[in-house]
Amino acid sequence: MGAHTHHLLETGEYVNGTLLAAAGRYGENIGEVHLTLENGVVKAQSARTTPTYSLSENDTDHQVIRHWLLEGERRLKRYHVAQLHRDITPDEQAYDAMQALEHYLDVPAAMVSTGLFMDTFPAGELDAYGLLESMPHAINPMKITLSGQQLLNLVHGIQEQTAYLSNLPVKGSGFRGKIFGYMRFNGIDVHRDGKVYYAGERIDLAAHYQLATVDHYKWLPFFPVIQQAPANIHLEILLRELMAKYYRHRYPEKTTYGS
Repeated sequence: MGAHTHHLLETGEYVNGTLLAAAGRYGENIGEVHLTLENGVVKAQSARTTPTYSLSENDTDHQVIRHWLLEGERRLKRYHVAQLHRDITPDEQAYDAMQALEHYLDVPAAMVSTGLFMDTFPAGELDAYGLLESMPHAINPMKITLSGQQLLNLVHGIQEQTAYLSNLPVKGSGFRGKIFGYMRFNGIDVHRDGKVYYAGERIDLAAHYQLATVDHYKWLPFFPVIQQAPANIHLEILLRELMAKYYRHRYPEKTTYGS
C-alpha cells in the first residue's frame, strides 16, 4: 500500500501477482483493501477507492475541522521564537537559512532556493506559527560532497536553468512552496571571467567540496549532480526548526537581573 507517491489506483493493480493499492493525495479518496484468508493463506484480495466528495457530511464537520485548525494555530503561537527589529523578506530568509545551514552542518558554503520561503516575517514577535506559514514543508538539512568538476557542473547547470526555474510552479508539492524561485549561494562565487570560487579559493577540479543545502533537491529532476552525490540527510531537525534556533541566536532578548 502506497501513501507517498500520490498515485491513484481506483481498483488496485496487480504487478507480478502482487496487489498494489494507492488512494491518491490530500485525502481526496478513501481506500479499502479486502483480504480473504484460509489458514493464514490469502485466497482472495481486492482494492477500491471512494472519492471523499461522494461521502455524506455531518452538519458539524466544518466546525470540527475549523476548530482543529484554530487550535493548532493557537498552540503554535504560544511558542515564542524571537523579537524581530524589522521585516524579514522571503529572499532575506533564504540568506539566513544558508547561514543557519552552514553553521549546523559545519561547512563554509550553502545553497537554497527562494521559493522555499513564502511569507515575510513582520517586525515584532516571531512565533512557531509564523515559521510554519513561511516554511510549511517537512524539509531537512542535507550535506553533499562533490568533486570540483561536479561543483562546476552544478553551478553552470543552475545558471542555465535560472529563467526556467524562477517562476516554475512546484506542482504536487505546494507545501514546498508555490514556485521554485531563484537559487541563492553563500560561500560560492562566480566572477565575471566565469571562474568559480569556493570559500574564496578557485575550485580545483580534482578536489572535493562539501555543500550545505536541503534534501528537497535530492528528489527533483533538475540537478542530476545532486541526485548522484553522496549525501548526509539530517532527519533529526526540520528547516523551520533550524531557523528558529538561528533567529533566537541572532536576536537575543534582553532580560532583567534574576529573570
